[in-house]
Amino acid sequence: ACIMARLIVPKYTTGAVNDGEKRVIDYLSNNLSPIPTINDFDSQWGNEEYVLIPNVEIPDNTNRFLEIDAILISPHAVYVIEVKDWGPKIEGNDQFWYLNGTRERSNPHRTLNYKCRVLRSLIEKQIPDARKIWYQGIVIVSKDYADLDLDGNCASLTFLLNQGLIEYIKSYQNLRPAFEISENEIKSYQKEITGCILGKGKAKSGPKVIQGYQVEEKLSEDENKIEYLARSAYGNK
Repeated sequence: ACIMARLIVPKYTTGAVNDGEKRVIDYLSNNLSPIPTINDFDSQWGNEEYVLIPNVEIPDNTNRFLEIDAILISPHAVYVIEVKDWGPKIEGNDQFWYLNGTRERSNPHRTLNYKCRVLRSLIEKQIPDARKIWYQGIVIVSKDYADLDLDGNCASLTFLLNQGLIEYIKSYQNLRPAFEISENEIKSYQKEITGCILGKGKAKSGPKVIQGYQVEEKLSEDENKIEYLARSAYGNK
């Protein structure tokens, strides 16, 4: 069956905010779309589609907005995507990752799990019938050349930009949901879910300055704290 990739860029954003995110969005759009991509929310929806929404922030229950690099709504599940332009060498486990042997980072999947819970809550409030939806967080490393050496659950949910990523997304049988799902489990809800995200989300905000430090990257986030990578806003390292 033909797969349609519908790339929907919200009106309040211009799409990917950096080169790494753009590589991921372009790769998914091109490889999930053997027929011309549809970029219109209101045009006719097909029987089997992949809806890609890049660069969005969604509110949690305290009305704090969480950054999501991309949301992919497939016929069988909703994928919450975190893009990391890290490398070339990434080692780690379910707690910490190490970049090029030295720079320690929190495992980004820990933040993704929280974002999946927030997105689920947001959609269920708007669409009460859509409770049998599986939300799967995945990390995509966007470097052209990267070497992954990961242990634990994160190893099977971290991908490079290659055919392994596409094959994982296309088959519901690659998921391990807590309940049974089918090949087209949420096909009838795709347009409604998309509308909910577009209606409740907002564009990811630009660089922030916090107490004299300019934020370069948000490393992790949960209900209790946010971890940033930052440099002095006054030019000092």
